[in-house]
Amino acid sequence: MSVTRRDFLASAAASTVLTSTGTAALARAAAGKAPDVIVVGAGLAGLYATRLLEEFGLRIQVLEARDRVGGRVYTLYDIPGEPEAGGEVFGAYYARCLSVARELELTFEPPRVRTQATNEQLMMNLRGQSLSLSRWPGSDLNPHPERWREATPWGMFFEELPKLNPLGSLDGWLDPDNARHDQSFHSFLKSLGLNEEAIRLQEVNSAYGNTVHDVSMLHIFHYFTWMKLQASGGIRTAIKGGNQLLPYGMYERLQSEVRLSTPVSSIEDHGSTVTVYTASGESFSASRVIVTLPYSLLRFVRIDPPLTGVQRAGVQLLPYYNTYQIHFAFSRPYWEDDGLPPSIWSDAAFGRLNLLYERGTGRPACVIAYVNGLQAAHLDRMPPDDAARYVMEEIARVRPSTRGILRPLRVHSNQTDPYMGGSYAYWNPGSITHWPGRIAAAHGNLHFAGEHTAMLNRGMEGAMESGERAALEVLAAMEGAS
Repeated sequence: MSVTRRDFLASAAASTVLTSTGTAALARAAAGKAPDVIVVGAGLAGLYATRLLEEFGLRIQVLEARDRVGGRVYTLYDIPGEPEAGGEVFGAYYARCLSVARELELTFEPPRVRTQATNEQLMMNLRGQSLSLSRWPGSDLNPHPERWREATPWGMFFEELPKLNPLGSLDGWLDPDNARHDQSFHSFLKSLGLNEEAIRLQEVNSAYGNTVHDVSMLHIFHYFTWMKLQASGGIRTAIKGGNQLLPYGMYERLQSEVRLSTPVSSIEDHGSTVTVYTASGESFSASRVIVTLPYSLLRFVRIDPPLTGVQRAGVQLLPYYNTYQIHFAFSRPYWEDDGLPPSIWSDAAFGRLNLLYERGTGRPACVIAYVNGLQAAHLDRMPPDDAARYVMEEIARVRPSTRGILRPLRVHSNQTDPYMGGSYAYWNPGSITHWPGRIAAAHGNLHFAGEHTAMLNRGMEGAMESGERAALEVLAAMEGAS
């Protein structure tokens, strides 16, 4: 739904009583030159929090380490087909994202054509052997028990396992009655009777968790619940011209200053004010700070007084998912040379090789190798050019028709990006019992946002949810202090 000034005021009133005197005090505070609130990070969470707080006349200073806004929402305009490096599709219930996009008068279009799991578009390659999808059920490479013999590895994850999901609502993962599911993905799969090879295939090209041992099944159940909700709306959409237009649109409408290329090195809470220090030696002070940095980066920012207890542990230990993309141009359609499907799902070093199509026309644009988890970590240990050559050679080994045809255009690693530190957060087995809510709690005059602090939603909508929650916390805290 659209978050209007009236909606926002009503939500804040649920946390604290807003008096006319207090509201006037907030307005007066905005009249000064110094900012009332500093927002660290100009991704979706930071921009949305700023947008909401500006509705109450608050003066915001936004500090962004990159030379652009948007964070993980990043359209690669320099690559044929203009792929999304992150934030690819909006589901039907991305309420905040869709509402803001409409307010910004952005145009929606169907998401780009994706590789379909058909014999014509996709083949498999496992343990050095290639096979068509139609051969999978009877293949010796198929380790699935009889009841799931027809399911591909990705079909197991996206179609079969969701049928076993015990959660009935988005907040069900936080219900103590479901704590028994806060076990590793591996142990859950073992309980279903899957052997180690079948479990290994759930680790190959995974959607959550760098290994099957380090991600909680309860988190995966929450992901299934979220995806079911989005699918129930029957609509998947994207923004015409690239999803990066959403954060840029918010940025252009802000009245506050957004300082780019300004990484933060430390934050000191003095009680009445908070001072944020940048890597270049500048300092900014305000009464409140919203920090939207991923915890994979925040753990390297000095906070004084320091975080303690569960919150400190969460910031230091919350894992982030590894993803690695290599974008290739092709000199001719290699799939026409060998008569095989253009895309490959593999356990080789290139992970998934997908043909990307142009927006609108549907013509082949480029080829992308998507590599996840431990395989992505392996590539991160190489210089990007070496990794691209290595992956290209692995593709040619599996698919000789690509040799001399592919040319690397761009390597994109979310882990080695100094201002990203991974694609998105996930939860270790046992951590959901202790961490949610606590790691996002206000620490003195510091408030925390980002998709890693969302309690209901995931991805882009989760980031917006967290920005809204942090803005409400700040508003309530400033109201109480007035």
